[in-house]
Amino acid sequence: MTIGQRIRALRSAHRMSQDCFAIHAQVSQWTISSIERGKHTPYPRTLERVEAALTKIEKRRGRK
Repeated sequence: MTIGQRIRALRSAHRMSQDCFAIHAQVSQWTISSIERGKHTPYPRTLERVEAALTKIEKRRGRK
């Protein structure tokens, strides 16, 4: 499973659109789409933002 597939699976598990998730991760929707489709290799800072957004969302929903 690629990093993009993992991001898509986690985002989908939280029933979030790419737009909504991009806002939480402070990146563009284009960036999320490109990563999920395997067209773009994310920079380390982008991965940090994605991780922070997922952690925040999970805490908010009581999963951690």
